Amino acid sequence: MIRTLCEMFHSEASSFHLPVRGMTITLDDVSNLLHVPIKGRSLDFEKKVSREHGVSMMTRYLGMSAAAVAKACKAKYGAHLTFVALKRLYEDHLIVARQLDVPQSREELKERDRRREWCVRSFLIYLVGCTLFTNKTDKHTEVINLECMVDLTAMNRWLWGGMKLAHLYHYLTDSVQPRTKTMSGCVTLLIVINSIMFIYLIRFFFLCSSI
Repeated sequence: MIRTLCEMFHSEASSFHLPVRGMTITLDDVSNLLHVPIKGRSLDFEKKVSREHGVSMMTRYLGMSAAAVAKACKAKYGAHLTFVALKRLYEDHLIVARQLDVPQSREELKERDRRREWCVRSFLIYLVGCTLFTNKTDKHTEVINLECMVDLTAMNRWLWGGMKLAHLYHYLTDSVQPRTKTMSGCVTLLIVINSIMFIYLIRFFFLCSSI
């Protein structure tokens, strides 16, 4: 059913052409279904992150080692963060943070707070990559997503709903192309939309039958 829904998508109008009428996914739909902000700043996903900027973000905001950063930047997909590496990074920072739970000096206090921030960012970028900004590989997330997590206290100021919708439309446009066999871009949202569409069609059928 999801594949059928994707085949009804028209990228020119960013809407689904159903047998009875057209339907589109709005920001209000995303907000009500995913409960994410639909106002704020937005990332430019078409902008490529330079190697220097990517290395700086991964080392400064995630506490990655030089070897891990070099491996991430040499991958064939460009600078990215694999879910396996993020999980390992989260676990390593969490272990050290727990060991410093009762700091004995200012240096240990700073190190504990730094490890906690790295741990939170590792978890958040893993979560965002698995839910909002999924891709066809299901193995990694883009480094540019880390820009939304530089200031952990200001994450609600980003346009998560709008970025999610643009990301979904991008993959929907790609899915209707010939020879495309896979789909990505938050399939969970598509499942909900598909269920709503099915209910609407059932109601339309009974309405027509009663006339």
